[in-house]
Amino acid sequence: MSTGKHLASLGEPHDGYLCLWDWKSGTLLIKTRASAAASLPACALQFASDGSFLVTGGSKHLKHWIISGPRPRAAGGNANIGMDGKSVKLGSQKESSFVAISCAPPLKESNAGAPDFQPLYALTARGMYIYISI
Repeated sequence: MSTGKHLASLGEPHDGYLCLWDWKSGTLLIKTRASAAASLPACALQFASDGSFLVTGGSKHLKHWIISGPRPRAAGGNANIGMDGKSVKLGSQKESSFVAISCAPPLKESNAGAPDFQPLYALTARGMYIYISI
């Protein structure tokens, strides 16, 4: 999945890693676990339409990843941007397996000065679409 600046991949089946690349140079920017448990690999990925964040999903989890500006390099590391992940609260769908994620174009809030809102939807393996509030 690409934003025009970054490319994201979920790695080989069951390796559990999310990789963020600079697609022009082919440079790996960040490699991190997509879920807390390696036994619950991610299999779905979607960038927000503005490229500011992405969402990964898989068995019993959805995770919201914010892509941030430059950070100091760790010893031996090559990351020059940050990416922080936060689990999405799933409520009654906490046992679901998510197989696809979709991001709609941003909606303008009615209040002056309020930020744009990007609706996200996730499809479960049982064929149920759910609305994601981030």
